[in-house]
Amino acid sequence: MGICRSGIERDGDGYPTTTILPTVEVTKFKPTPVIASFSSGGPRGLTETILKAA
Repeated sequence: MGICRSGIERDGDGYPTTTILPTVEVTKFKPTPVIASFSSGGPRGLTETILKAA
């Protein structure tokens, strides 16, 4: 039922193979700030007069 794409390397038995490359350290990289998953984004639940970021 699976579809085989061309260009996939296979071993002698026909199973697909992969290559795991070593990691590379990236220097001078500043990640984007992220809001925590548990953050509500603001106090809107308290009152409608307080604005919060969209």
